[in-house]
Amino acid sequence: LVRSAGKSPPDDHELVEFADQFVVHPLGAEYLTVTRPDLLQQVCGRLRGSIPEICRSEEGKKVIIKFIESSGKSASEVIKEIAADALALSQDGNGCRVVQKAITVADVQQQMALTKPLEGHVVALVRDMHGNHVIQRCVEEMPSGQTAFIVCELMEGAAEHAKHAYGCRILQRLFEHSDKEQLEGILKDVLDHNYDLITDKYANYVIQHVLEHGADKPKRTILATIEKNIVEFAKNKFASNVVERAFANAGEEAKSTIIRALVNAGDEDHGNGLLELVNHKFGNYVVQGALTSARADQKVQLESRLRGLDMAAMRANRYGKHIAQRLEGDNAALDG
Repeated sequence: LVRSAGKSPPDDHELVEFADQFVVHPLGAEYLTVTRPDLLQQVCGRLRGSIPEICRSEEGKKVIIKFIESSGKSASEVIKEIAADALALSQDGNGCRVVQKAITVADVQQQMALTKPLEGHVVALVRDMHGNHVIQRCVEEMPSGQTAFIVCELMEGAAEHAKHAYGCRILQRLFEHSDKEQLEGILKDVLDHNYDLITDKYANYVIQHVLEHGADKPKRTILATIEKNIVEFAKNKFASNVVERAFANAGEEAKSTIIRALVNAGDEDHGNGLLELVNHKFGNYVVQGALTSARADQKVQLESRLRGLDMAAMRANRYGKHIAQRLEGDNAALDG
């Protein structure tokens, strides 16, 4: 019967009768989802009691996803079965995709049923290669009040979660979608460790999100750390991205802070700090970004400081030469 689906239409009655075999076969799943989606209601009705098992199969998940995204309220019984096994499905490569789709299409009551089994297991899910996607979908699709359990369970050790390959994604989604008041506990831990997080390969993205989505007070805390450590950060592969994001997205106060930090970089050693950045593989991008995005008065201030550096050393450096050429081009334009 399954093989015949690719050649001649199978009998509908037999298809429904052998649905458990049909939906897990590539040809059967394709036939149902592409050619005969009108049969999905009958097929899923026949599968009642074994929905979670079907969700775990590569082809079966496609059938269930197609059904719940196209059937509206009639998918409620299937969603109930998914909810009953939501924790295990969330940690399965195929099942997690079904749970994500169910959360997306479900109403608020169904979402609560789907996420109730996840309570108390958020940290484990956040650190799971499949479960983290389910937690992200909860944050993206559910009202802030319904995701309070996620915030609560991540509050302790938030800075450590920020440094995790999957945990950093969850915190980014929270800063994008959750109420600022709800995130005060998480934000406090992040700010308390902001120096370490700015230079971390994963956590730097969380800091960038605070700069983009956060309130003025936490932004100032981060900017103060950047100003104090501008040379170190601008030369760091990960921290330099934070400096560039701060300049681009954190407002005029951030621009002024970073320009001031660059202008004053290395004052104690006659400007060598700024020259280090100009000639550094990461630092030169920070300086170039500042020159590109600065206000006219800020640009004049920074260019004046740069022209006071060792231009010969700048021209001779593979990175510094780009800034030297830019400065010389501006001079030529002024002379013209």
